[in-house]
Amino acid sequence: MSGLSVNAAPAAGSGVTTPELVVLIRDISTVAVIRMAEVVRQAGCRVALVTGPDTPAVQARLAAGFDEVEVVADLGDLPAVTAALHRLAVGQRLSAVLATSDSCVSLAAQAAAAAGLTRTPAEPIVLTRNKFAARQRLRRCGASVPGYALLSGEGQVASVAAQVGLPAVAKPVTGTGSHLVFTVASEAELAAAYQTTVARLAARPLGQLYRQPLADDAGERVDPLRTVLVEAALQGREYCVDLVVRDGEVSQLGLVDKFLLDERFFELGFVSPPFDLPPEREQAIRECVDAAVTALGLDNTVAHVEVIDDPVLGPTIVEVNPGRPGGPGPMTLYSAAGVNTVAELIAVHRGTPGGELPEQVPVPLASMCFYAHGRGRLRAVEGLDQVANHPDVLSVNSSLEPGDLLTDEHEVIVATAVLAGFVDREDLVKTYHELAGSIRLVADRD
Repeated sequence: MSGLSVNAAPAAGSGVTTPELVVLIRDISTVAVIRMAEVVRQAGCRVALVTGPDTPAVQARLAAGFDEVEVVADLGDLPAVTAALHRLAVGQRLSAVLATSDSCVSLAAQAAAAAGLTRTPAEPIVLTRNKFAARQRLRRCGASVPGYALLSGEGQVASVAAQVGLPAVAKPVTGTGSHLVFTVASEAELAAAYQTTVARLAARPLGQLYRQPLADDAGERVDPLRTVLVEAALQGREYCVDLVVRDGEVSQLGLVDKFLLDERFFELGFVSPPFDLPPEREQAIRECVDAAVTALGLDNTVAHVEVIDDPVLGPTIVEVNPGRPGGPGPMTLYSAAGVNTVAELIAVHRGTPGGELPEQVPVPLASMCFYAHGRGRLRAVEGLDQVANHPDVLSVNSSLEPGDLLTDEHEVIVATAVLAGFVDREDLVKTYHELAGSIRLVADRD
């Protein structure tokens, strides 16, 4: 695009240093986005934001946290986002375009490519965010995957249930934040899940995510507004790990045990090292992760990978989420162990050196995520002081501010906590429910 300065140094001997710019793409979060901007500044770069419309109070908060802000009417409009990058990069050297949440990862990758940034290949990121295409690619490369099929109409329910088997998990093809994920045990439940999902897919605040056109791994079109991915329900313990891929070399961080999830698939608790995991099982899980990243072609980015060690299939990929580190739970756990995964994301996309990436967390640590319930505009969060005063709690991070939107449609994290000194899984589960019961939200109906 004419006039867009991308990774271009000033002329030799000019005596002029062109400011380096990193642009963040935002959907609905505020606190986490501003914290990410602070990490960009710590790397010595200017930081700008492309965002959709929001309330005047939120827009003012964002304007105070960034050097520049561009508001686009529709965040799913790639040409509009690319044009915003063009305006932001005038007189500056654009070095990275990064998503602030999973829902914008494909958009950020495509916008970066349209702006001429080629260090991080966009195609593998876009493919991997399409959960159906990722399943196709993994199966074609010999990876262990559960049975899966697309459901594009109520008339297909019986055939899809027969093909995949029940119980199953139904989810949007490009979902995020456990948004509209259902466990189904019968054809009637699968039909109801399909009806609910299709009815809600285009609704704000995440509706723009599902309007972006998709193709499967063979190039056939998939309508994300009318299509649901149905997968056979896996059994066994679930793990996750963050990793950095730099010039083809995969570096995994400590393996994390998801010790507590709820019925909505919301991830409540994480611990590393995992409880009672034999070394040979950990090695098998890590080999599964490496093989998946290689098969998907990811490079010069970070990824968060989720695996279930199924008793029949063995370690099986649940999801690979590229272009972003893991959510607040893994992020705070790794941070307590000395690794800033956001800083690693920024460094690998810019092409600058990262930090040390230890494969093991040095001492047992746990992190917990506490979620909002109900709908409305937040006025206050009460009880976090009680959480912080618990003897096992090392730190507490609030994720919300007054005025933030609360919803049951997807994950809204109120706060995270890091813990040490626990005894076992049962001890952590008991502590989680004790701490969660201390938190109270004061909100106005929106």
